[in-house]
Amino acid sequence: MHIIDPHEYPQVVQEANQRQKKKTLLPRKLSRNPGRGSDTTGRAVVPKDRIAHRILAKQRLKMVLEVEAGASCWEVGRKYGYSKSQINLWYRRWLNSGKKFSSLLNQKAGPRKPSARYDIDQPVKELFEKGFRGPRLQLELRKQGIKVSLPAIYRSLKRQNLKTPKRKKPRKKKPSPPSFPLGYLQVDTMHIEKGGPYQYSALCTVSRLAFCWVYPELSVANSIHFLFLCFKFFPFRITTIHTDGGAEFTYIAHQIPNTNHLFTRAIEAAQKVHEISVGKPWRNGRVERFHRTIQNEFYKRLPDNEQSVFFYRKRLPEYLEKYNQLREHQALGWKPPASVLQELLGYTVNIRYDLALWPAEQS
Repeated sequence: MHIIDPHEYPQVVQEANQRQKKKTLLPRKLSRNPGRGSDTTGRAVVPKDRIAHRILAKQRLKMVLEVEAGASCWEVGRKYGYSKSQINLWYRRWLNSGKKFSSLLNQKAGPRKPSARYDIDQPVKELFEKGFRGPRLQLELRKQGIKVSLPAIYRSLKRQNLKTPKRKKPRKKKPSPPSFPLGYLQVDTMHIEKGGPYQYSALCTVSRLAFCWVYPELSVANSIHFLFLCFKFFPFRITTIHTDGGAEFTYIAHQIPNTNHLFTRAIEAAQKVHEISVGKPWRNGRVERFHRTIQNEFYKRLPDNEQSVFFYRKRLPEYLEKYNQLREHQALGWKPPASVLQELLGYTVNIRYDLALWPAEQS
């Protein structure tokens, strides 16, 4: 490496001696606040009047002038002990700045522009308040022409204090999801409010096509009524009905021997299979996930004066149509359930959403 002789720069050395006498040298630590050692935006910059920096810049100027005169970057780099790419970097920086000497001074490492995406804060906040989370929020931003990563969305939520609180307990390792044939339904109930009313739900495990009905109470009669509504709603042949061990579906969990539940008898009379899982909630996981979705996207958004069975039944068909026809599902490759079902069947299906209405209002 070529070392510059200080005697080649008497004026620079004399200036350095004067600075040492007056003790006006800048501190080593760079400032992060606007003012001395930073630009107007508060970004730390390298002081331009350090004597060592100016000596290095003059040496780099000597190198780029040789390249300007016709020498190759490889020859100049070999002469002074630098790589060809480094000489080319200084030369390009010098040319792009209009051949300014300040361009050869040491530059601050890192990006020249702030990496934070402040431009997405407002659309992220609007979508978050509408109930979008995670990949679904990212998908809605892409529909608006905003391409952004999930970590950037997380940082935007954190800046605006909108971050969803983390779970206190770590999740247990779930078993691998089982595969189901078309015609396999998961049926379950959900407490809309404490003490009622209740929602009966049925979900196709393959296409995620969903159907539900609201009842004021849980009973065997309501379970059988909902079963026959499912036979009319789903546009394919149902082969298996899977439920948990609730008393509205079976007597297994209540240890009543030699007694067939009326719900099981109704299924067998229709030549279907009734599968029951007690103490295995993951076997009903897909309909349980539907319960969480409908709670966040439907029941929690209804005004307080519409929290009754009458309004639930009145608004439910509109949401079911949106859920099955328009809402994209991540597990289905961001496709709605109705389109996936049509791909599986090979023909267009007609789904009767009016079955979710009160019988007097059905067409």
